Amino acid sequence: ACPKSDESDMLLFEDTGGNDVLLDVLLTMASEGDPYLSEANVSQAMLQSFREGGQVWEYRTLKLPETCPQYQRIMTNLEIGAKNVLKHDLDKISRLRGRPDADRFCRIWSERCMRLFQLCPVPSLDLVGLNNIELWAASYTVPTSSLPPAIGDEVELCSQANPLYTCLKLVLQHFEAAKRREMLCGVMGDVDTADIELVLHALLSLANATPPQVPSTTASRQQLCHDLFDILHDLPRPYILGLCKQM
Repeated sequence: ACPKSDESDMLLFEDTGGNDVLLDVLLTMASEGDPYLSEANVSQAMLQSFREGGQVWEYRTLKLPETCPQYQRIMTNLEIGAKNVLKHDLDKISRLRGRPDADRFCRIWSERCMRLFQLCPVPSLDLVGLNNIELWAASYTVPTSSLPPAIGDEVELCSQANPLYTCLKLVLQHFEAAKRREMLCGVMGDVDTADIELVLHALLSLANATPPQVPSTTASRQQLCHDLFDILHDLPRPYILGLCKQM
């Protein structure tokens, strides 16, 4: 068999409805405390369910009874495994600039993020790797001269130009404005302790991410900037000034 690339591995467990019969049987056995299933077997099935999503995730994985042997350890392993998967895949996605399938990868990744947040009482960008400043810096400083021509509609073009920002936008759109600002900037009660660095790099990526291969139309620029403006427009004035000084 031909070896798979890292990118194709990411799609190996793409959500196709989450109706995997084998997974359903395995997790049903786990919920009933089947002695023939080891902790490692259950943890592996749970992580695969996390990748696939759908009904098996909602009705088997998330509802695994607490009476299941080693329940706490299995759920801890699932959370740790999901975080590792998301951070690994985000690193790969950030390198997909100019790829016509970038938007598809971004959407699959963001859906998996929301599954992880179902396990975590306090969702944050740190859990999934979106606060990795080195990753952001690399996303807009990598040369773009060798990228293939971009094709697709406005949304697809924006994802090809800046897949990392697209991932950020897709995750934040699931939250109310106040929670989005908190995830980006920290608690806004004290401007002096607010986090500027992540927002700064997100803004720089918007300013620098569009390669020559992506048409720089007014519509594409508006598409890229609209959501971030919604987050920034009512931030405290000292915070905005701090951003301007750093740029």
